[in-house]
Amino acid sequence: MESRIKEFLQLLSSRGIEEFDVILNEMLRIKITERKLKQQGRLISATITTREEIFSSMKTLTEKEFGYFPGDRDLFFELYSLGDGLDLFSFTKYLLALEKPKNSKLLCPKHVTMHISQVLQFVQPKRALITNAEKHLLGLSDLVRANADTEFMLTTAQKSMYYLLTLVFAENQSVTIEQVAVTNDCDTDKQFDFIFTLPDFYKEEIIKGLAKQLTDEGQLQAIVPANVTFSGGRYLELRKHLVDNYQVDSIYKLPEHTFRPYTNVKTYMLNISKMRTSKAVLIGQLEANQTQDNDKMEDDRRLQITASRSITQGKFQQFADWKVELLLDAEAQAIERFVLQKKSKFKLKDIAEIFRGKSIKKEDIKPGEIKVINISNIDKHGQISDLDLDSIDEQERKVDRYRLTDGDILITCRGTVNKIAIFNKRNQKHYIYIPSANIIVIRLKEYIENQYVKIFLESPVGKKVIQSYQRGTIVMNINPSDIGEIEIPVVSHAKQLQIIKRYNEEHQYYLEEKKKLELRWNYKRAEIYESIIDTKLDMRRQ
Repeated sequence: MESRIKEFLQLLSSRGIEEFDVILNEMLRIKITERKLKQQGRLISATITTREEIFSSMKTLTEKEFGYFPGDRDLFFELYSLGDGLDLFSFTKYLLALEKPKNSKLLCPKHVTMHISQVLQFVQPKRALITNAEKHLLGLSDLVRANADTEFMLTTAQKSMYYLLTLVFAENQSVTIEQVAVTNDCDTDKQFDFIFTLPDFYKEEIIKGLAKQLTDEGQLQAIVPANVTFSGGRYLELRKHLVDNYQVDSIYKLPEHTFRPYTNVKTYMLNISKMRTSKAVLIGQLEANQTQDNDKMEDDRRLQITASRSITQGKFQQFADWKVELLLDAEAQAIERFVLQKKSKFKLKDIAEIFRGKSIKKEDIKPGEIKVINISNIDKHGQISDLDLDSIDEQERKVDRYRLTDGDILITCRGTVNKIAIFNKRNQKHYIYIPSANIIVIRLKEYIENQYVKIFLESPVGKKVIQSYQRGTIVMNINPSDIGEIEIPVVSHAKQLQIIKRYNEEHQYYLEEKKKLELRWNYKRAEIYESIIDTKLDMRRQ
């Protein structure tokens, strides 16, 4: 089959047709024509008369939907002969695998779709809705086959995918296909016992509309990106709406890189239901089991829970955020105490100006009066080194909004290691210092001490809070707006100074003792080396 697919694609490529959507449309022409001819019981041969009949049927059946065919009768018959009998799903999967990363589509991996299939087998719903069904092509037919007693409605907003799904499931009476865009204004007359959705990222508000279509005992599972679990604004409203009107049953973090190469953002499986029957919310981590046979890896891979805990519904409803990593962390108890404590806290956005540094291109780096602080200029102890600072030659007015002032807190927002530093005035007054785009600046108001905030942010709880806002999987990616949502414990100014004084004293003691130990080690090490030489001399004398 693969050789015929390759020949089919090469034939189209010779005519300049190489785009995914156009190729799929041409295969759909063939399949629509093929289905019609087989329904009529007409035999296919290579005669000129038959070729003309096939070509004429194709034009009648498909040109209204797919436009004019880009070739003559002979080209269509050649394509028809290659495509006749090819499995449409297999062809589409092969085509998707050829897509370059930059053109990749958001596709749900087969093992994730099969996880939903297992959930369906457990729940056994009478009617199920799967939205944006084109995102589940890799496992959709297996899911439907494994749940033969469930009536499925599959929706897609794409015309070509509507025809593809209609053709694939034409013989399955339990599957209905609709071409419709999913919005907040869903058809509430259609009710479902189970809904599965993978919304386009940043369009997760449709979950509100879909939830209205649940039966009284229905449940909805949605795959959402990280910002749905912690961001403010519309995402805060979405979380509040779901908690107020439905029951959150579980939130599981999906494995890293689940949706590569489309995106590297962290994703979660959110499960809500209409009936409030459970006393707890399950929080956990899903991982894909590994297989040794690479050829069968995707077919054999399954999701399994590797970490889990339950939180009472009452406690869960007190959380403004749903940060799974925080709740699963070894420091979870300390974090919960911080989140739920009655002591006043303030958000950084309410007490500080927060902004990202300037984006600097490589070609912009040249001798100049403007010094650029990057991640590499901050060490693990939060000290900023003036050595090896890049510089740019730019008009002062163009960088004035990025100019650092004494006491600014710098926090790295990209890379693999989180670093926090305080910028202090430099002696070189003729230089202007600015941060790169890999750094977020927190400029506090007068009534709070910057070092107090730094101490909290670098504490175990503070670090975990920062990491919980990370959108990426391996490489850190934090937005200034997320930093603004971080809460800092409110203490009196006198208490802040007391904490800072103790911290500095203990840190100074640590540095002094470290220096003493290093000097002692260097001396003793040299003494040991010398003893080796002396031993050899003693042996010669003997």
